[in-house]
Amino acid sequence: MKRLLITGFDPFGGAEINPSWEAVRRLPEQIGAIQAI
Repeated sequence: MKRLLITGFDPFGGAEINPSWEAVRRLPEQIGAIQAI
């Protein structure tokens, strides 16, 4: 199985959310034959 590393970051600089983390956390763990890690 192929793997895809996807990253997101915690909020920083006083922000309450970070859009990169919000996008990553909504992705499924597997997309077709690719495992997201």
